[in-house]
Amino acid sequence: MTRNLAIAISDLKKRYIAPDGSVVPVVDVPLLELEQREQVALVGSSGSGKTTLLHLIAGILLPDSGRILFNTVRETGGDGARVLDYTDGSPQVDITRLSESQRDVFRGQNIGYIFQTHHLLPGFTAMENVQLGMSFTGRSPDKAWAKHLLQKVGLSDRLAFQHIGILSLEFHVDKLSRPLL
Repeated sequence: MTRNLAIAISDLKKRYIAPDGSVVPVVDVPLLELEQREQVALVGSSGSGKTTLLHLIAGILLPDSGRILFNTVRETGGDGARVLDYTDGSPQVDITRLSESQRDVFRGQNIGYIFQTHHLLPGFTAMENVQLGMSFTGRSPDKAWAKHLLQKVGLSDRLAFQHIGILSLEFHVDKLSRPLL
């Protein structure tokens, strides 16, 4: 039986060195496979490695060892966007083997990521912050698409507002529009 995996993680390990010099293992995932459209919940106590695992999957951090394979087979979007060819023609990308700049572009094109804390520029408007997010996808900022995304998350009346003074919930709504890119 062929499985249509979205992501396959194998032998993934990440550890940190504590201030006293001791080694603290944070992530140890022998095998995790997620199929297309499969949903999972990541549950654990504070400090158990949940955020570290997500940062590894997104390519924000690199593991000490292991592989994180993404299935990159997908149709070209209406805007002509496509997955960059990081490999020798294989439909899989091992994000752990990409350079930092390649991981940034791959994340922008393939991974919808909402950080625990907002990473918005407070001097920019909601529209400008979304357009900035577009630049990480490898495509040019598109004001009409940015406006559409902000409308989808209920911020059409706040396009020109700067983030200072916007409610915290609206920060999160604005963040949600970035993964829709």
